[in-house]
Amino acid sequence: MLSNRISKKGDSHKYNGVEKTELSSSGSSKKDLPDDEALDEVNIHISNAFCILRREISKVRKEKEAFEEVAKKVEYVHFSTMLNMERHDCLMILLAMIFGAYILILGAYILIFGDTVVRKELLSEAEFYQIEGIVRELKAQPFQDSVILSSEQRHILIDWLRDTLESASDDYVLLYRATRNGWNASNFHSFCDRKGPTVTVIKSGNSMFGGYTEEQWYQPASGASYKKAPISFLFSLVNPNGLPASKLPLITGKEGNAIYCNNGNGPTFGGGHDLRIMSSFELTSRNSEEEDLSDYDEALDEVNQRIKEAFDILKRETRKVRKEKRSLDKVAKKLEHVHFSTMVQLNVGGHQFSTSVATLNRDPGSMLHAMFSGRFDTKPSEDGSYFIDRDGTHFRYILNYLRTGELVVPDDKTVRHELLIEAKFYHVEGMIKALTPKPAFEGSEILSRDQGKTLMKWLKKTPALDNVSNKLLYRASRDGWNASNFHSCCDNKGPTVTVIKSGDYIFGGYSQHPWQSPAHGSGSFKRALTSFLFSLVNPGGLPPTKISLTPGNESNSIYCHSNYGPTFGGNHDLYVANAPNSGNCYTNLGNTYQCPTGQDAQKFLAGSGNFSVSEMEVFGFKKQN
Repeated sequence: MLSNRISKKGDSHKYNGVEKTELSSSGSSKKDLPDDEALDEVNIHISNAFCILRREISKVRKEKEAFEEVAKKVEYVHFSTMLNMERHDCLMILLAMIFGAYILILGAYILIFGDTVVRKELLSEAEFYQIEGIVRELKAQPFQDSVILSSEQRHILIDWLRDTLESASDDYVLLYRATRNGWNASNFHSFCDRKGPTVTVIKSGNSMFGGYTEEQWYQPASGASYKKAPISFLFSLVNPNGLPASKLPLITGKEGNAIYCNNGNGPTFGGGHDLRIMSSFELTSRNSEEEDLSDYDEALDEVNQRIKEAFDILKRETRKVRKEKRSLDKVAKKLEHVHFSTMVQLNVGGHQFSTSVATLNRDPGSMLHAMFSGRFDTKPSEDGSYFIDRDGTHFRYILNYLRTGELVVPDDKTVRHELLIEAKFYHVEGMIKALTPKPAFEGSEILSRDQGKTLMKWLKKTPALDNVSNKLLYRASRDGWNASNFHSCCDNKGPTVTVIKSGDYIFGGYSQHPWQSPAHGSGSFKRALTSFLFSLVNPGGLPPTKISLTPGNESNSIYCHSNYGPTFGGNHDLYVANAPNSGNCYTNLGNTYQCPTGQDAQKFLAGSGNFSVSEMEVFGFKKQN
């Protein structure tokens, strides 16, 4: 369980985000205060708090008055054609206008059809028209995979994250569940290390609590260490005292001890520690030696609690008013486009499009901007439209990109290639950049551009790697040379490519099976039918060579051991030792992978049977958008 630490006499500390100062009591080195003076000092503190609250309330009232004043003006803003209908009917017509056949409206229910691209487009339009019901339906549900959090608790947690972060996502991926993935600290680190900001949710009996950190979990190569994470916080959703859900922010000045990363512990927050999950996940909490408070201390705590409650009310109301005001500002900006933009009709290869001059001028370097900037004498056709002699099949994607700045297109390779051709014709640089395929293994410090292309060509013949891009998971010189560093970055990350540089030679291997660290220091072979080794630069001067599995030996494709680096083949064809920059690595082709004809099984890859590693990189894969 979590406990609120009571400070020693005279200390000033934070309690749930409110500054708390303990008054000195008997036993202090200062002169004891008479009762009346003590009460007078309490009264001064309360009066000061009241003045601050009154000032903030006044600011809120002014904001609300300004909001109401603008709201009255909006009442006089009208669309070209007014429809005197009930709100529900107006919504139905608006939806039908916007979404056409993609939405079926039945009474009060909205059924949304379409693939991922359609849903993204609908979400963009629904956000523009601020139709909250559809936005909620299309957006990911926060923490939807949790078996701990209720719906209300999920939204409380999301609200806290939005208070903390400028742009908090509603889409959170479940990385780890103890009952599913294992209770040891090693299980937690295997699934959660280097995964960016995380939220930890813990259930202990009937209590429910946890913490957020924007810093990544992982123990540096130098050993266990604290990490600075200024916007981290702990929280309590259900507690034994029956208090409402509470956010527990960092104490000012303690940001450097926000989290503690140790491979022997689970998620651990704070110096000392405020919340520590042990290796076997026994929860410990900090118990103060002064938990038995006197009646006088309890009274002061109640004063602080009352001030906190008033602060929470003020903060909640202020947030509500500011949200309303921001919403109105968005509407006002959008109304400018509805009423005051000059309309243009385009005929692109027989496809008709209606848009505004402002949209066409959005990209200053585009051909469309040049057409309607006034620099050229562009004349419309007899029907009032401007004809462009291009295939208009994909032109709507270009218009939508100019309108929103967001590119939403199908995953189909042919469509993306055709759209890239159109984007180049119209000189829409943002689209060109987004649609141009990134170089294979971008960011590699080992592979040249041509070597990356060769390796990617081999990989694309593997069905599972169709339409994927690669991402760097591990670099030995950056992340550490020990086997534990490799496993921390690469375990359970799906298919991977290992690239090794030893002197002037470059080689490595692909495995479709994820790397793992079996328990109790044991090792195990894994079956991976499409795995292969490769040589890009070798001592024999041969061109880049793909080294396939020997039929019948697929079960020994890779060998997983917590004290080994990436190791391929039985007995082993390619063995990377712990601390491979110090030597002790070896190659011996022909056990599981076919040695090229006429080549020495031990010398082909690295020039000798034993070698040391100059640099090593491991890449994972992700689906392309």
